[in-house]
Amino acid sequence: MKSQRAYAEHILECIRRVLEDSAPGREAVFASRTLQDAILRNLQVLCESTQRIDELYRQRHPEIEFDEFLILRFKATNSPPYPFEWHNSNETRLDYAAVLSRISARYLQRF
Repeated sequence: MKSQRAYAEHILECIRRVLEDSAPGREAVFASRTLQDAILRNLQVLCESTQRIDELYRQRHPEIEFDEFLILRFKATNSPPYPFEWHNSNETRLDYAAVLSRISARYLQRF
């Protein structure tokens, strides 16, 4: 089993990778399945790591809010070519950036 610190560091690394992979902008991300897959995989790993932080650790560190999340609203279909779009891409981009900034700042303060 990894240490709680290792999970926290893993979370920060996933955030860094998502920011790096999404830096080229919306059009580049939507044009590249590789970037989309990389971003999605890092978000999945990030979520798995947050779930592995145990309750005792959470209780010892009440200053860290572990319940931050954002619902990203999108439209998609199950018909090829599986079109996907955000309900409001500008709002989503701003909300997403704000959440990542808050989470990163909290973890950086902690370590």
